[in-house]
Amino acid sequence: MVEIEVPNSSRDVYLAVASMFWRSPWLWALLILVIAPPLYQVASGNASLSDYRSTISIWLLLLAFMIFVIPYITVWRQLKTGKSLQGPLKYTLSETGIDVRGPSTSGHYDWSTVYKVRETGPFILFYTSAVSMLVIPKRCVANAASITSVRELVRAHVSQRVSLRHN
Repeated sequence: MVEIEVPNSSRDVYLAVASMFWRSPWLWALLILVIAPPLYQVASGNASLSDYRSTISIWLLLLAFMIFVIPYITVWRQLKTGKSLQGPLKYTLSETGIDVRGPSTSGHYDWSTVYKVRETGPFILFYTSAVSMLVIPKRCVANAASITSVRELVRAHVSQRVSLRHN
């Protein structure tokens, strides 16, 4: 069993949501579709870069808006309207699942309801659906042994869509 106290800061939630956007293959496919045709035209000598400068600039601004502003607005709305997200949360990970307790919320997630688990540099993200996740900053985990225990629990109980670090 691992207990983790999380202050639930807007910065942590924003970084977790933004990383979800940054890792989206659709976002990168859109970037390639926008940038590749003009670059091909320039490389083949059919056009100069100045012919496409304004078009590329507009698309890059829209892309930056999608990557940075939309996640910020999403997190701001979630934290402002979601009473269960306000205040510190205590996560308890055990053989039965994940228990969450906060000032105005408590709940239990069986391991079978965990859709996906992804470990990034600063976070361990437990997705309960394709768009909803529990954000646990690794800096809140007591020590390296506790992180190892979390990884072992995940590997033992979540069979699909697991992306954990090995160290």
